[in-house]
Amino acid sequence: MNKTKTILKPYLRKFILQTHPDFFHNDSCKKKVNAASLQKLYNVLQPDQDQAMTSCQLEFYIKQQQNKKKEQPKAIARFDPKDSEWIKTSAFLGLCKQVDISILQSDMDMVQDMISKEANKHKPKNQYKSLTREFAERLYKQHNEEKPTTIEWKASQILGHKLVMFDPQVNKKAFSNTFSHYLPHLQPENWWGKVPLMVISPSSVLPSRELTQGILVVKSDMDLKGKVEA
Repeated sequence: MNKTKTILKPYLRKFILQTHPDFFHNDSCKKKVNAASLQKLYNVLQPDQDQAMTSCQLEFYIKQQQNKKKEQPKAIARFDPKDSEWIKTSAFLGLCKQVDISILQSDMDMVQDMISKEANKHKPKNQYKSLTREFAERLYKQHNEEKPTTIEWKASQILGHKLVMFDPQVNKKAFSNTFSHYLPHLQPENWWGKVPLMVISPSSVLPSRELTQGILVVKSDMDLKGKVEA
């Protein structure tokens, strides 16, 4: 596994320092489990040409468990002979994470990139996508999904909203019916449902700013060019 050896070497050393069988000289069961799993792990990551690999599940106790009884193995992973060296490397890095060994993001990215390229080798050429193209397509899709959808406003949404207050002289139903056609043009996503709205009659005197601070005040005969007081 020459291609992955550079990535594996530092993590394998750290992993052994967490799982070496000698940590468990007082617990023969844990020592036996780790010894067998380490031997199989060596064969997975540095395969012997004369020894065929078989599917195996590896289990490891860590040194912090050496004095703890009746505990389950801290790290578990399954390896298959059909897996590529990059998939096996990814599984091993998963083992390292289970025993709290930090993995460089650059190493994880390289491994995942190689796994993706291997998978794309089996696709027809016109189906192959580079990681850059895949990222761009996903970003474009996400952008479209997050794009605000056009809402069809109804008079009932205005008439019954808890943040809308009407002057007693205002015809609530008539105003709500008209205002429902205006709302899409007033950037409702920025304020509707967040800021109180006070509707007064054309003949009413505007309340003082002190009394209406933080409230949108409109007259019931407003049009799209009508002035909104805040």
